[in-house]
Amino acid sequence: MKFTQSDKMKLKADALKWLRFHQRCPWIATEVGEWNADVFGCNAKKSIEIEIKISAADLRNELNKPKHHRYGAHQIFGGTGGGRWVPNQFYFAVPDDLIEKAVEFSEKKFGGAYGVISLTEFKVHKRAKNLHDRLPDQRVMLTTSLRMGSELIRFWDAWL
Repeated sequence: MKFTQSDKMKLKADALKWLRFHQRCPWIATEVGEWNADVFGCNAKKSIEIEIKISAADLRNELNKPKHHRYGAHQIFGGTGGGRWVPNQFYFAVPDDLIEKAVEFSEKKFGGAYGVISLTEFKVHKRAKNLHDRLPDQRVMLTTSLRMGSELIRFWDAWL
């Protein structure tokens, strides 16, 4: 299936809704953080990053990004050594035909720490493990809320 830009925006909207209403994250935004997360949300107790991947090549390319080395170090070493933008949980959101491959990547490359969500119904197929147990810091919440405000302004400017 070929995804249009409109489809991708809808997928991000679905991810934002999942974070806001199912994960109870009052701070949600797209393209935020040190690595421009596709979708990011946090509350006072946890932060969650979602990367939306629409093809096997897209998924493979994601796995080569340097952020995953840092995320893995936080899982293995208990979150020591900075990294305010390392989320407590990380999810891949993928089409149904990539669910098994994404779960396999999570198991082989990340010790099963990453979660997998179906883009069809935004249903969790594999729950993410905590990469660390630190609370999101105030700067992460502030930056996310500033990004939220910018996105809201852009939306209304486009609407009017």
